Amino acid sequence: SLLESKSIDEVFEIGCGTGKLLDFIEPNIYIGFDTNYESLKLLKNKFHNALCIHGDGLSLPVSDSSVNCIVCIHTLEHIYDLAKFFDEIKRILKANGIFIFAIPTEGGLAWKYGRNFVTGPHLKSKYNLDVHHIMEREHINDANRVLKFIKFYFNYSKIFYWPFNFLKILSLNSTIYGYCVNK
Repeated sequence: SLLESKSIDEVFEIGCGTGKLLDFIEPNIYIGFDTNYESLKLLKNKFHNALCIHGDGLSLPVSDSSVNCIVCIHTLEHIYDLAKFFDEIKRILKANGIFIFAIPTEGGLAWKYGRNFVTGPHLKSKYNLDVHHIMEREHINDANRVLKFIKFYFNYSKIFYWPFNFLKILSLNSTIYGYCVNK
């Protein structure tokens, strides 16, 4: 995995929700940051050693150049002010620190298939949510916009497409993920 290959002992996750990432990794230090206070309470109950911070991500209560690894999984598409957000990421990330991300490829063929036949029906049956109505309002950044910001803010990045990495075409994939090194 991306995290294991980088020997990360400290993770600062923005948009952590209930800490699902911690089902897959066990960093020595984990800081979860989210706008949803109830999710942070669930995270803390499940992972007692996690440090949980409530906020919006545009003014991170962290010292300059103090974080080795920042993770944003399906978060960047929700951020209203991407420039200010990435300014904060760059401010707190140490030199040679890494920024790991995953974003959906909104509107593409694979994304539509997944939303209509997998995620949509699941969220409808489990929570009685109309996922299309919610995502139209919450996913304000498409993949192209987010990738432009990543390329602007980071000199080095490694980007992968899922499920067809050999076809680096947004419409044929459902997710883009990768990492950037703060040089």
